[in-house]
Amino acid sequence: APSTVSETIRLLEDRGLVVTRTGPNGGVFVAEPAVGLRLARSIMQVSGSEVEVADALEVRDILESAVICSAAEAALMPPALAGMHRAMRELRAATETADFYRRNLEFHAEVAALCRNTILRTIYRSLLDIVQARDPKLAVLPGQNAHKLHERRTRVHQDIADAITKGDVAAALVAARAHAKHGRAVRAPLRG
Repeated sequence: APSTVSETIRLLEDRGLVVTRTGPNGGVFVAEPAVGLRLARSIMQVSGSEVEVADALEVRDILESAVICSAAEAALMPPALAGMHRAMRELRAATETADFYRRNLEFHAEVAALCRNTILRTIYRSLLDIVQARDPKLAVLPGQNAHKLHERRTRVHQDIADAITKGDVAAALVAARAHAKHGRAVRAPLRG
């Protein structure tokens, strides 16, 4: 029955075994196997090529300070900062590690939207899109306290938001460096 097939596809999709795509070339496809990357004090599971995601994260890490400082240099008025502040509230409210990381990426997309340099903003957003397209799922490493990790990461992101809000480039650079210290991606894939 069609309802049985639809439910089966939904279950397989929930388990990461298939992906569905709409459009002219759409359909149900076997998902690429999940792979893992180490990201700071967490494990990131992604579908597809861990090399592509690791490369995107490496370049994103290099550009991060420039994006944050450019957003602070813009010295934007409060209405223009509304998206970043909304993303920060959602990041702060996230309780599960996977949701926290998704909100983290959304926060950085909002920061990038404030970046004055169009080329830098476009490249950075493209890197975020690559990571998001690979369905990242984050879990803390064994022995890590998720609550403390989220608390620490939230403080770092709030410092970024505060510096951008004030238009304080020096504080933005300090916050960007603190962010880099706690969030660098490690290229080594995990072994199951």
